[in-house]
Amino acid sequence: MDCPFCGGETREGAIPSGRQLKWVDSGAEDSPWGAGVPLNGFFGGEIKGFFCPGCRRVVLSVPEIEGTAEMLRRTLDTASEKLGAAKQQWEARREEEKTRRRKKNFGEKDPWEL
Repeated sequence: MDCPFCGGETREGAIPSGRQLKWVDSGAEDSPWGAGVPLNGFFGGEIKGFFCPGCRRVVLSVPEIEGTAEMLRRTLDTASEKLGAAKQQWEARREEEKTRRRKKNFGEKDPWEL
């Protein structure tokens, strides 16, 4: 890739990090849970980019990173779907058991009671 600043040749690489890195607007206050554009995952990882030795700049692509709220929402949605499916299975088994008992009890009754 050519450098967008000086037009020189860049080298591909990565910036390793043990924690999440964010880009924040100048002058903006950022808290650990606040605004900003995350550049890697919540627990760190590599940020892929390009380094230009000519002008000594790094060009980074900002990946789509799922925030904490989106991750929790997705996890809760998945759990809700699984609970709904389990509830349907339980209700189906319960109805089958009721039907089986009715059929079993039907044969045991005195014919004059029907």
